[in-house]
Amino acid sequence: MRILPQYKGAGILFACDSEVLLGLRAISPFKNRWSIFAGRMEAEDSGVFCKTAFAEASEEACNCIPVEDYLREYLPTPFNRNLLVRQEINLPFFKFVSFVVQLTAKPSLKYWPRLNSEFLRCDWFKMDSLPNNLHPFVKTLVRRLRAGAV
Repeated sequence: MRILPQYKGAGILFACDSEVLLGLRAISPFKNRWSIFAGRMEAEDSGVFCKTAFAEASEEACNCIPVEDYLREYLPTPFNRNLLVRQEINLPFFKFVSFVVQLTAKPSLKYWPRLNSEFLRCDWFKMDSLPNNLHPFVKTLVRRLRAGAV
């Protein structure tokens, strides 16, 4: 019997007041589902999930510019990655950590995000009015955020 290595990944849910930013995926997995900016942990992430999440968000939504630089005027001051709220899914074959970044104001979609080819488009959604074709883990994350459990 072949034992597969555990998949490790992380992502960021951007929120502002009662809204969350979601992207419509252009590729598999979860093509045509609304999701967060996220991906697989790479060797250069050194096993640090927060590093993975910020690298993926920078790649997928910020033209590879670090999130803290791209969104400086929208982040709380001081901003500390290590103090972000998080949700973990930890199974024998799968570990995924989602981080929530609360923005101080909602950036115009004309300004941000600058999507890469993994997403068709993005939009802000009220937490109580999410699209039906939502990634299942994201649905749970937003529900928990809305309830104050994250």
